[in-house]
Amino acid sequence: MEVNPQNSAVDAAEVTGQSSLSLMMIVATCLVSAVSAVMFNILPLFLGAAADAHNLSDLQLGLLGSAGLLGATLVALTSIVWVRRVNWRVLSGIAFGMTVVLLVIYASIQSFYGMLGLQFLIGCCLGSTFSLVLCLIGDVPHPDSLFAFKSFAEIGLGCFLMYLLPRMVMPSWGFPGILISIAVVVAVLAVFIPFLPCRAMDTVATSPKTAGNKLTWVALSALFLFFGAMAGFWAFLERIGVDAGLSQADVSTAIVASMVVGLVATLIGGIIGDRFGRTIFLLACAVLLGVGMLLLAQPLTVLLYLAASCIFSFGWNYIMPYQMAIIGEADSSGRLIVLIAVALTLGGAFGPALMGLVKTGSSYTPIFVVTAVAVVASTILFILVVRYLSCRGSESTGINPMLDESLTDNSL
Repeated sequence: MEVNPQNSAVDAAEVTGQSSLSLMMIVATCLVSAVSAVMFNILPLFLGAAADAHNLSDLQLGLLGSAGLLGATLVALTSIVWVRRVNWRVLSGIAFGMTVVLLVIYASIQSFYGMLGLQFLIGCCLGSTFSLVLCLIGDVPHPDSLFAFKSFAEIGLGCFLMYLLPRMVMPSWGFPGILISIAVVVAVLAVFIPFLPCRAMDTVATSPKTAGNKLTWVALSALFLFFGAMAGFWAFLERIGVDAGLSQADVSTAIVASMVVGLVATLIGGIIGDRFGRTIFLLACAVLLGVGMLLLAQPLTVLLYLAASCIFSFGWNYIMPYQMAIIGEADSSGRLIVLIAVALTLGGAFGPALMGLVKTGSSYTPIFVVTAVAVVASTILFILVVRYLSCRGSESTGINPMLDESLTDNSL
């Protein structure tokens, strides 16, 4: 996304009150994003504790998990209209405050329908701040690193709570303890809200609006395809290990290790950024995902399962910030980037259902095939978008893409 060069300095000062890329703004953005995604990132633990506490059926658990995603999706869809018109600090303060209140109420109710409604409302509150963060990062030139640090914060908070809650909270306080703990985390991290910008920066399109929107829709479709495949494969990763004859303890250890590797991947991506371009990383991570799946398709040992899970997790978590940055670059209107949240939530809901549908008997081959096709297709779409953006940037700067292709790719 391009910022008007004549107004960028003024806008940055007005928006942040300091530097547009100040350290505190980066920290606040990442932590607000981490809170916004916390319910999704601990969803397996959350739903398991809810099932034990309220004796919920599989159908009820599915509805409970989907309610929050539905709320976040609906808010993300409407955010195209309001996200650039509201005061971001005020909105975040209201959303975090309401989330704390809703979580406290949640801890005291017994009705399933009450739980369903509260889950939906919490999804709406946290979905609004997640949309805000996406818009904020989309306004930053070369947003790859900031998207990666955002993902690092989200995964890091999720890993911290997934480790802490079963050991220190659930044994004594059960499901209500989880809800109150999340409320405490939201309240504590709300202190970073004043470091957010007050509003979005003014942006202008550098290409016809319709062309920019079409390109953004292609990239959003690719993200939906990719994340749907990743969410679906991730949902069956534990079953692949158990059905291969590995112990539950070994499988759980490998999955936790893969989450840590994913955390490291986002940190490495944040450090490297886009200085080598994006195409090379799109291709490299597609290869990594393919290698991970090929290893998982072999007769598994504990070591092989661990290695394959970590390779797969690294490829998945490393490349997603780059994909989001490509969407931000394509969105010359500055309004469609918030639909990243829609692509993620819909992909997260659709992927596991599709994988469960295509799986036949005890064979996981259909899941491997569907995942591979989705990865290849999404990678091709993202590379086409990158090449188009390179040519567009070359036309605006007068650089010949045939003479200096690497320079234009790195300029994204």
